[in-house]
Amino acid sequence: MRLYNISRIVLFSVLLAVFFASSAGAYSASIRAPAELSGHDAGVLTQITLNVTPGNGTVKIDGPSIVNDSTLMSAQAAAQYASVYVGVNELHYNFTYMIDNASNVSGPSGGLAMTLLAISAFNHKPLYSNFTVTGTISPDGIVGEVGGVYDKSSAAKNAGMRYILVPYAPNSSFEYMLYYLVQQQFGITLVPVANVSQALKYAYGNSTPTQLTYNITTDYYPQSLGEANIICLQCNASAFNSLANFTLNATQSQVSRLGAEYTSLKAQMEALLNQYSLITQRGYLYSGSDLAFLEYIDAYTFANSEGITRQSATNLVDNVSTYCSSLVAPALTNTNYEYVVGGELRQSWGEIYAGYAKAAINQSQSTDGLIIAVSDISKSSGWCRASAEMYSIAVGLGGVPSQTSASFNSNITKSINAVTSTGLNLYSQSAINLYKEGDYAAALYASVYERAFYGLPLNQSMNRSIYSNLSSYNYGAWPTQFALQASFYMQEAGLTANSTTSKGDLQAAYTTANLARLLSSANQYIYASLNYSTPLIGSSQQQASGQLAMLESQIQQLYLVLLLVLILIFIVLIVLLVLVLRRPSAQPVGRRRR
Repeated sequence: MRLYNISRIVLFSVLLAVFFASSAGAYSASIRAPAELSGHDAGVLTQITLNVTPGNGTVKIDGPSIVNDSTLMSAQAAAQYASVYVGVNELHYNFTYMIDNASNVSGPSGGLAMTLLAISAFNHKPLYSNFTVTGTISPDGIVGEVGGVYDKSSAAKNAGMRYILVPYAPNSSFEYMLYYLVQQQFGITLVPVANVSQALKYAYGNSTPTQLTYNITTDYYPQSLGEANIICLQCNASAFNSLANFTLNATQSQVSRLGAEYTSLKAQMEALLNQYSLITQRGYLYSGSDLAFLEYIDAYTFANSEGITRQSATNLVDNVSTYCSSLVAPALTNTNYEYVVGGELRQSWGEIYAGYAKAAINQSQSTDGLIIAVSDISKSSGWCRASAEMYSIAVGLGGVPSQTSASFNSNITKSINAVTSTGLNLYSQSAINLYKEGDYAAALYASVYERAFYGLPLNQSMNRSIYSNLSSYNYGAWPTQFALQASFYMQEAGLTANSTTSKGDLQAAYTTANLARLLSSANQYIYASLNYSTPLIGSSQQQASGQLAMLESQIQQLYLVLLLVLILIFIVLIVLLVLVLRRPSAQPVGRRRR
């Protein structure tokens, strides 16, 4: 009888063991997850294995080294969400994650991989073997952004992975651009997923991944645009036309540098450039060149990120930074002040972004940070090249050397104080920098941009009122072109069928109309404050030398004119003298003899 009882106990234990072995609570799952080697600009694939056993809800991580708290928290969130997802109580199980070389995955980016492992274990369904995944996980199953995508994707490609799941990113975001750049350079498909359900379709091999595309095509309507009909006062229209053509050509040169892997993107960019050219031909010079400038940034980033290394990124940033710092504004005159001041403003923007690029390199722990630096320096390059072109235009315009009055310089302090109270941004930072350097007119320009883009929001009635007076914001080339840009966006808003796009165009029209209004007033104030009689004071010795050289040139021209007049007078006197000498003399009258 006792033997019978023992046999029953043994049989029960065996059955219980079989039960647990066949249940979701006693199952293993594994995946090869990517990780970045922090500070080395490289990635690796590391094996993560999960063992789920009956227990009390304990979650732990085993491996050759200790992981940080964020990794353990990700594992806990993964176990919790997976339990809810499959409908079991997590407190009835223990979760043990085994990580090869756990130090490589310190951080939250393994959260999605750990979640997929837990669901795989509960469902007794192995994950597809030829993919990898990176992404954080939230308590509600949302996949969050991670860093090191470039290096992780490189490691996945080298390990023979077919595709890599990455967190969802909007098409217009920098992160999405980075995905496309990585995919094209390494030839591995990146699949953005927003949540666990989407990820599972690819993790189980139920959905076939397709390469993501980078669609930048936007349909503008240059043929439907009315002719530009705002005539600027106190300006040189042909000079701005030269600047617009320069921007279009600079962008074309960057697009031409794109490699064969970007064939589709290159075709889109060239088609858009054709539209931008047509827009400028209709008279909307700034609108076309501004759109081209945005394309310049993208093309520059793609072209200069090919095979990027820390050294090549550093060299690129240093070269552009040095170029920006080397630019010197020509002498300010009564006819070229818009191009001198506008050039100084853009040079300031370029120097600020060069600083951002250097910081991005210094702070980067992966290649992602280097590409951010390239994107920042692309803006710096574009603005400083435009600045150099504006300085060249300014020299050609000539005029009487001038400087802003002392009262003008004093009043600018109020504008600087006003913009700095709203917080730092590109425009307020440039306003502060230019003010400290003594470039008061350029500081005023920067404050105007800050007020237009970051100042107190205007209500609908005020926006409409400002737009209704659009044709009056024409004192100078820049405000006139911004007024035309407002008109361009307003026409686009009426031509666009997409309500979201139309709404964005409408707001852009109001914003640029306000900018045109503020710039027109600023130009009038600058022009009225120019002082021609006081000694020339430049912001640098080279600027003063340029002003002095212009004065010497004008004196030489005046001297030549006076010399020519004297020569003509001398010639006239000689001719008159010859005529007098050739005149026959009269015979004397004598008495006749009878």
